[in-house]
Amino acid sequence: MIGLILTFIVNWIIVFTLFQVIQMLTTTFHIGILHVWNEWAGIVLSESGKMEQNSLFLAAILLIISAVLSRGSVMQYFLCKVNQCRRPGEEEKLRLRRIFTNICRKAGIDEGKYRLYMCAMPGWNAFAIGNNHIAVTTSLYEYFSDRELMGIMAHELGHIQHKDTVYLTMKLSMEWIGQLVIRFYSIVVLVLQIFRFIPVLNIFIAFVTLFFSIQIYFFQIFMQLPLWFTERFLSRRQEYAADQYACEIGLGEELYEGLYKISLREERRSFFQRLTSTHPETKSRLKKIRSYVEAKYI
Repeated sequence: MIGLILTFIVNWIIVFTLFQVIQMLTTTFHIGILHVWNEWAGIVLSESGKMEQNSLFLAAILLIISAVLSRGSVMQYFLCKVNQCRRPGEEEKLRLRRIFTNICRKAGIDEGKYRLYMCAMPGWNAFAIGNNHIAVTTSLYEYFSDRELMGIMAHELGHIQHKDTVYLTMKLSMEWIGQLVIRFYSIVVLVLQIFRFIPVLNIFIAFVTLFFSIQIYFFQIFMQLPLWFTERFLSRRQEYAADQYACEIGLGEELYEGLYKISLREERRSFFQRLTSTHPETKSRLKKIRSYVEAKYI
């Protein structure tokens, strides 16, 4: 939830600046509901104040709409396709469903609302998407035992149960809006360069280019970069929490076996790779899982 709120605030500011620029370049307009609210509350605003209020309201509405739409089946189907997910074949479906039935039985939840997928991405991996989608890569399916798959899929179910994937899709939808604004600024700067050789006009172009360039660097370095690192920290906490979920429903040993197998093929990561990774070190996760499992039997 913290990451979602921070994402909203950062992208709200980014979109707000665009609406401010648009209103400065066009005829000032007023939003009826805001006019009614100002009259009821006795708020008197100048024309610039009304412009800022309009821009803040429109930016918030745009981001909220994008976040709401991300909860829909269309967006989640799109995310599945982007991540190369496909419906499992008959044999794959039977095995995955059998494994997942055991997980849901231990968790005490209804398995019918969840959808299972195969993923064509390389590597041993599994991930959850949106409200109820869980995918495993082909190589994970082929080289891992039922016990190992059960532990790893229980971890992914933990993400869904904790709403991590719901918040992630909402964050992605808002980040896409912010990125579109930054790309728009970049395109404007690029187009203006075509006319920079025209006398007199080049002074205006230089001023506008500087204005947009400052905004681009400000958004990317001073706003999005800290948010990016914050999300990395929060993501690692979510991974530990999903591991704990698998342990709490009685699949800690299975998860340990699956992650241990994955760790055997992992290369040692540099400090920068560890700093920017969304996942904690697998060895650290294994250590915590072992402590969860051992505590259960004390």
